[in-house]
Amino acid sequence: MLVLLAMINRNQLPGALSLQDLADEISEMARHDSRIATDLGEALGDSAELQKLLHSNPIEAWIGGRGTGGVSYFDFQSGQFRSRLTVPPALVSSAQELVREIVDWRLAEYFQRPGKAAASEFVLKVSHADGRAILFLPSRDASPGLPEGWTDIRADDEPLSANFVKIAINVAHRPNSDTNALPELLYRWFGADAGKPGTRHQVILRRDGDIWELRPIGTNRAGAVPYKVYRRAEIAPLFGLPYSERYWGQGFVRQGSDTFLFVTLDKANQTEAFQYKDHFISANQFQWQSQNRTTQASESGQSIRAHKERGIVVHLFTRAKPKMVDGRGAPFYYCGPVEFLSWSGDKPITVIWRLSAAVPDALWEELGVPLSGTSGGASGG
Repeated sequence: MLVLLAMINRNQLPGALSLQDLADEISEMARHDSRIATDLGEALGDSAELQKLLHSNPIEAWIGGRGTGGVSYFDFQSGQFRSRLTVPPALVSSAQELVREIVDWRLAEYFQRPGKAAASEFVLKVSHADGRAILFLPSRDASPGLPEGWTDIRADDEPLSANFVKIAINVAHRPNSDTNALPELLYRWFGADAGKPGTRHQVILRRDGDIWELRPIGTNRAGAVPYKVYRRAEIAPLFGLPYSERYWGQGFVRQGSDTFLFVTLDKANQTEAFQYKDHFISANQFQWQSQNRTTQASESGQSIRAHKERGIVVHLFTRAKPKMVDGRGAPFYYCGPVEFLSWSGDKPITVIWRLSAAVPDALWEELGVPLSGTSGGASGG
């Protein structure tokens, strides 16, 4: 499953990755998931050992057709692990997300096997009540280790205090705040339809030592994956929206409860009036400027400032340059949903956004992320 996930994360299913790239991607995954790190053991600290482990176990199993009825869907030649799948280009993104959903489920199942993980882990169902997303707990009779009452948890590296009642979690507060942050978190992970009838969204509640962590199974919406590249025409269908080149060719696109920011970082070919000062402040923060006519008091300005209160999810897409070497329009990296931190000025407004998913180290140079990679302070009224 880790090999499949690495292929998807590198947008290479179908496609190929070198053994070195597979090891690098799996090492990165292990940095963010201690279960993977524990499972890989000492091999994780030695790239050569990790490559040897990958070759002798999952790669040999995949190319030998083990667990797939003897049918081999991959091959391995000259150090390249390659899929033998054929997927029409228009369906690649959908196919990847279907596989991702299966992989997430299989990994959750694997890590819940008796004796497999020392940490307590539970799968919670996202549901909907009183017009907001909540979390249903599994049966307490079958899951005696579930917390009760107000409990400190972490989600997306953010501390929260969640109220565990008999069958659900319906409230979570940030420190020094009485605002219920749980619906916002679930909408950020799964989109505006989180928990609604017909959906199957789930999250994992996991205890590691004294820390309870909450993380999503799968991705938000139908397929947008942070730091995967997308062409403009691919983005609207991912969110269940119609596409027109004229409308989606803009830098600021509003569709219902979603706002999309499309930012080209290199403004060298833009006229002076359109050379907005957009850039990464750090791996976790982004400075963006609105159109020259936008004021803080305008409806567009207020929808930016109060996007959370209005239930608007703001999605950031960035690219380094407008064109590729062959002259075609360059695709965008999806940076995930972002959260308003501060603003200043008028016509244009300068806004500081907090990213929900930090820019991976491998993209810092391309996207101009300062080498310190730390969260710079933000000020503004």
